[in-house]
Amino acid sequence: MPVIGGWKYSLDQFTHVGEWEIETYGPEQIALTTESTGQVQISVDGVIDWQGTVTGFGYSPHVDPGDTFTFTGQVGNYGPSGPAIVSRSTVQVNYEGNRPVQWAMEFAGNGDLTIASRTLEDTTPPEVIPASSAVVKINDAVPTDLASVILTLSNEVIGYSSTSTSGARKRIAGRFNAAARLTFYGEGNLPYSIGSLIALQIGDWKIFPLKIVNLASYGGGGEKADQPVTVNLLATFVGWDGNTKGYIITPNKTIWGTPPSG
Repeated sequence: MPVIGGWKYSLDQFTHVGEWEIETYGPEQIALTTESTGQVQISVDGVIDWQGTVTGFGYSPHVDPGDTFTFTGQVGNYGPSGPAIVSRSTVQVNYEGNRPVQWAMEFAGNGDLTIASRTLEDTTPPEVIPASSAVVKINDAVPTDLASVILTLSNEVIGYSSTSTSGARKRIAGRFNAAARLTFYGEGNLPYSIGSLIALQIGDWKIFPLKIVNLASYGGGGEKADQPVTVNLLATFVGWDGNTKGYIITPNKTIWGTPPSG
């Protein structure tokens, strides 16, 4: 068996990919104990299932949570292919070190997976957006001393198997939810109070209203004397501001609500 470099990894349909992985694939194992097995527990094959992840550069892949697509990848001269559904998308802007804007996607099988000979190649120049050039706004204004922001959109995909799924688990889209983590530098004061509502924009992502619900990892001490003081705020999507309906908009489409004018 020849040895090849790790650069020979490709992914069909997606561009600007940094890394991808099929995390698990195979039949679920069902534990059994019968009269004949006595004190020994045995396993038999159940429904075939699989999950994976993709990370890339830029604001978003071309699919959103709840979307179905055909996953096809190449590892060396072989690769997996199968129907999948997106369960989670994340975009991160990290101003520390001026890191490139990066997205991550989680997906699950929507049928069986096959591994066969593949020949794929992505010749698209990478979309590298340094954090200093990223479009990030809170309440239509550039926030002060924001160190990083992570926005997550998820869909509670619903799994099922039947006489029509050929022994593999399939899935349909379920409920959406959105959340964000915001890290600020400062003197320890809260830039947004617990319970306040914000509108968040990252590139063409636009979400409103997000409610500040938690203060996370707040504290310090001598061991952190060489680090700036930070405040971490967690926010979750609440749908309405009073009688005003909000919105969830990705770079690909409007998921829910009415886009703001302008």
